[in-house]
Amino acid sequence: MACVIIAAVWWQSGLMKRRSPVRTRVVGSILSALDEEDRPVWSYRLPNAPDDQTAALIQRVSFVDLDGDGRKELLYVYFSRDKKNASPTVYCINQDGKARWTWQPSRTVRTPLGHQYSGPFFVNLIGILKQARKDGGRIVVGSHHMYDWPYQLALLSAEGKVVSEYWHAGWFFDMNIVDFDGDGIEEVLLGGVNDSYADVVEDGRNYRATFVILGSRQMGGSGVVRPGDDKVVAGIPPAQERAVLVFAPSQRLETLTVSMGLRAWKYLRTDTSMWF
Repeated sequence: MACVIIAAVWWQSGLMKRRSPVRTRVVGSILSALDEEDRPVWSYRLPNAPDDQTAALIQRVSFVDLDGDGRKELLYVYFSRDKKNASPTVYCINQDGKARWTWQPSRTVRTPLGHQYSGPFFVNLIGILKQARKDGGRIVVGSHHMYDWPYQLALLSAEGKVVSEYWHAGWFFDMNIVDFDGDGIEEVLLGGVNDSYADVVEDGRNYRATFVILGSRQMGGSGVVRPGDDKVVAGIPPAQERAVLVFAPSQRLETLTVSMGLRAWKYLRTDTSMWF
């Protein structure tokens, strides 16, 4: 009898391993998770067929074990083709094909002078901390306002709750999460532009490239702006970044990547004239 039970457990564990989802496929409004042999593991019906051309622009995470139970959840960013609902939706789907939660970057914010920004916001970056923080924060989602400067870097828990927010005056285009200084705590490295540091040129404005390093344990607050600039969110205190680099006006790097910023940081770390 014991041999039969052991054999059954071994067979079941092998089956679960073979049936673990590794990729996705979307046909119409049906999102399917596939195993290594492209066999369906589960399927989920989205509200409508997604805008895949838009979705291809983002840096996304696929399958990850968020709660440590050995079963991988899917983080999927759904882009609607309905322009009236332009803010995308982040889905967390369990391995049984049921949605655990959804989240949209839809918060309305105001500046100290009363300017209001209510979206839509466009998700373009998503990443995962290897270990959850004490408050449960683990999922990093970056989203920019469709038409203006506000950029929200939200930290979500495995249950989809926002536990901290970092607001940046500009857009980020690249993100990497890594413990680059070997202290056991991951950093969030971000490359993009800072709209507060803009120089007027013949064809409009030249927004300076920026490289930001956030400690994963201190990801809240408002980012660096010029003194007196209104491009901050009212009620949000200044952030405690590990480092912020704003490039000189001549260095027009509108799509600054993290690798470019990290190389610059290593080169300029002894020169504090460009740091904040």
